Amino acid sequence: MRTEAWRTSVDAIVSTGLAGQGVSLGLASILVGDADPGGRLAETWPCELADTPSFLSFPGEGGHSVYGEGIFVGYRGHDRINGAVAFPFGHGLSFAETRFEDLAVVESASGWSVDVTVVNDSERAAREVVQLYVEAPELAARRAPRALVGFAAVAVAPGQKTQARIRVPRRALKRWDEAAAGWTLDSGIHTFVAARSSRDAVLRHEIDVVGDDIRMPLTAASTLVEWLGHPSVGPALIAAVTEADPTGRTTGMLTNPMAVLMIGGLPIGRLAVDAANALTLDLLDRVLDSHMG
Repeated sequence: MRTEAWRTSVDAIVSTGLAGQGVSLGLASILVGDADPGGRLAETWPCELADTPSFLSFPGEGGHSVYGEGIFVGYRGHDRINGAVAFPFGHGLSFAETRFEDLAVVESASGWSVDVTVVNDSERAAREVVQLYVEAPELAARRAPRALVGFAAVAVAPGQKTQARIRVPRRALKRWDEAAAGWTLDSGIHTFVAARSSRDAVLRHEIDVVGDDIRMPLTAASTLVEWLGHPSVGPALIAAVTEADPTGRTTGMLTNPMAVLMIGGLPIGRLAVDAANALTLDLLDRVLDSHMG
C-alpha cells in the first residue's frame, strides 16, 4: 500500500489486512474505542517501490527472475541499508501507554528463555506485542543487523504489569553455512533486543554463545579469507610469505584491508600461480602440513 501522498495528513491508519468474516464488527469496535488495536505489521511498508531490496532484479527479463537479495528479504534488506521506510516491520499503535522493563535471560541446554516485564501506565486495558530480535556478532558471513527470533502478545490491565515470556531455541540463532552445507551457530557475543518493531529497540541483553564453530578443511580451493581467518594457519601463512619475500610485497597484499576486500573471495590457489608474488602451491602445502597435518 502506497501511503506517501497522505500518511502525514492523518493521525493514524487502520489496516485490516486479510481479514475474515467478522472484520466489520472488529473494525467498528476499534474505531469507537471499545477494543485495542493490538496488531503489528508483518512486513515493512516502503516509501517507494524503488526502495525495496528486490527492485532491480524483479520481475526480470525474458521470463527469468533473479532472486539476488539473498537473505536480505523484507525488513532484513530495508534495515541493512537503513533507508527511510513508511512503517517498519512490527510497527503498530495502541490506545494505551505501555513500557518495557527488566529483560531477563535464562539459558538451558535447548536454548534461552527471555522474560520482559510489560507495564501499562494508562487507564485503558492494553494488548502489547513484545518482539525479540537477535544481533549476531560481526563475522565474515553476511547477516541482517537484527533478526526476529520470537514474540509474545500479552494483555495488561490498566495500571498493572505482566510478564511476556519468549522461548528461543538454539536453532533460531543459527545461519546456513554454504561451505559446510548445513546450519551452524557462531560463537561470540549475541545481543537479545526487546523491541516494538525492527527499528524500535527498547531493551538489550548480551549473551556469550558457545557455538558449533565448524571449520572446513583448507585446500587450494579455499578462499584467501578462509586461510587468513584460520587461527593457526593464518599467522603461519603470513610468516611463510614474509620469509619467502623479503621485499614485503606479498605480505602487504595479504594484510592490506583494501586488497583483501578485493581478492579475499578468490581461491588461494589462483593467487599462487601469479609470479608477481611469493605464494606458490608448494608453500601452501608446506603451511598445511606444518599446522594441520
